[in-house]
Amino acid sequence: MFNSEGKLKMSAKQIKDFFALENIPDKLVIVELPKNTILEVSIVGPQESWGKTLGGGVQFAFPYAKYETKWFEKIIEIK
Repeated sequence: MFNSEGKLKMSAKQIKDFFALENIPDKLVIVELPKNTILEVSIVGPQESWGKTLGGGVQFAFPYAKYETKWFEKIIEIK
């Protein structure tokens, strides 16, 4: 999603399709988790009911951690 200079290289529409989102996003959040947080990792599947999104992106969940708002403070506007 980002190039070597840290700039977003996907459009909002591409992000929607890649992560099989229902709507086109206008923001992206960089999540900073504490060390040793256990993650579940999976591949996003297509969602045909949402306009034939492609899927294929990697998605993460942290089901065993108590969420803290400070993990989600880096918000990027998608242009």
